[in-house]
Amino acid sequence: MSRGLLAGGALALLLLLAAGPLLGTLRIFVLAPRLGPDAALALELPVMLAIAWVATSRRREPRQLEQFGTAAGRRRRGQAH
Repeated sequence: MSRGLLAGGALALLLLLAAGPLLGTLRIFVLAPRLGPDAALALELPVMLAIAWVATSRRREPRQLEQFGTAAGRRRRGQAH
């Protein structure tokens, strides 16, 4: 595995591990008493998903796709499956 891939994964993990406790604290102490636990969770979930999406959506170069044998990499090499 390339170092860039590992570094990107580690960065995404750190972002999510930092955001989780912060948003959880906000949810428990601010939102839940006012809105109830289910509504507070319903507000927190899209924020966490958006953070995960942004943290993991770094654009991959075609060369990286070919290296790991993904469908996009195989298409670029002319292989059907």
